[in-house]
Amino acid sequence: MRIERIRPTLKDVGLAAGVDPSLVSRVLTSDPLVRVSEDTRTRILAVAQRMGYYPNALARGLSLATAQSIGLLLPDLSNPIYAQAVIGAHEAAQRLGYVLVIGSMHDGEATERAFAGLLYQGRVDGLIVASARVSDEVVAKLLSLPAPVVIANRKVVGALASVTADDESASRLAVEHLTGLGHVRLAHLSGSDYAETSTRRKAGFLRALRSEGVQGRIVAGGARPEDGYRAARRLFERSPEVTGLVVASLLSAVGVLHAAYDAGLSVPADLSVVAIHDDLLADHLVPPLTTVALPMRELGSTAVELLDDVLSGGSLRHVVVPRPPALVVRASTGVVPVNQRQRKIAR
Repeated sequence: MRIERIRPTLKDVGLAAGVDPSLVSRVLTSDPLVRVSEDTRTRILAVAQRMGYYPNALARGLSLATAQSIGLLLPDLSNPIYAQAVIGAHEAAQRLGYVLVIGSMHDGEATERAFAGLLYQGRVDGLIVASARVSDEVVAKLLSLPAPVVIANRKVVGALASVTADDESASRLAVEHLTGLGHVRLAHLSGSDYAETSTRRKAGFLRALRSEGVQGRIVAGGARPEDGYRAARRLFERSPEVTGLVVASLLSAVGVLHAAYDAGLSVPADLSVVAIHDDLLADHLVPPLTTVALPMRELGSTAVELLDDVLSGGSLRHVVVPRPPALVVRASTGVVPVNQRQRKIAR
């Protein structure tokens, strides 16, 4: 998809405000020597804001005077999974001499406009978009800005720089763990349909099923506890033979445990549950949740390092974090009892 980079110019603002473009430039850059009436200044500022014009430090020939700051745009600051990515990004930014400016698309379009303004004004040198839940339309707008953008935790059409983890291997580890415990009827509660990470996790699950020679199905889920709860209740009603469940996200798995409790199912005696992503929260659930930990801290630091390299003249490229996913076994998974295994297979 090609994005047209149409943005107002100084000339456009000058015509709309009825003044010379050079006066617009001096007002918007707060030139202390400019002589202009307060009415004219107010009119210029109002027109510039209405037209979405921001003075561009890069276009003013100040490319050597970098802001030494990086924007990090997250889909949802309330999700604990992103905390590790923020920590990794912060550590790398400090080491490389940048200030990290954090925003969340959970706040709506205002955040998108704010970061666009920071980029146009040269107040941040580049932007990292952790875009699992950021819409393609928003990402496309951000990619059209006059500064490098790195997409983290997702690949996006049109983006030339991204950092991802090995989500397919995470699903494979979960399936291998369950089949190693004797589970032969598996299901995968997928993530949100618009999340590219969800697509990769589903692909890894299906590939692992074929490799292990067991049966399984995909159940549409989501990223939040209520999504996991609703999807799990549907699964329990329609596919009671399933004994092993791979959940695409930690928060969704919280809802799964709640649904199992309400349905009178014992975890892991009746159902073993593995979630993709790990957090301290998993230790304190009932039962403690088996997870596959993805290297989110390294994902954050790698995104900052890639953006720094691009700002230093390096090439735009796609990077997979080299650290592999790791299985963290807790009490939510167990061996299928022999009598239950035979009963399930016989159905």
